[in-house]
Amino acid sequence: TATNNITPQRLDGRALTESRPLLLTFRRTHAFSSTTVTLGGTTRATSTVTCELTPPANADKPNDGKVVIDVTLSPMACMAWDEKGGSADGGGGDQNVLTHRIGRILEKLVREGGALDAEALCVESGAWVWKLIL
Repeated sequence: TATNNITPQRLDGRALTESRPLLLTFRRTHAFSSTTVTLGGTTRATSTVTCELTPPANADKPNDGKVVIDVTLSPMACMAWDEKGGSADGGGGDQNVLTHRIGRILEKLVREGGALDAEALCVESGAWVWKLIL
């Protein structure tokens, strides 16, 4: 609520109900597909999906494809991180722990949450399945 004729604003000058401009960029080749979301020209998130045909990883489940989730966070995400994944102050491992946690959460959502049917990745039972790397 505005008091004394002062309109609340965010630090970047936007009104509280105003969103940042959104730009979606899509890129596709024969080997991969990627999407980049840019908010306001300064915040960027990129997602890439690659796939390859492989023999089934588990002989007990010859119709199940494989999904691998790889999370990478830029050192720019937190000023305390160094390029090797640890804290610049020597605390070490903060970035690696966070990327591992995010990866595990995403894996659970995809595998256990029913977001992707592993059997739908089967090309030929017992011979070829798709391996998706997200």
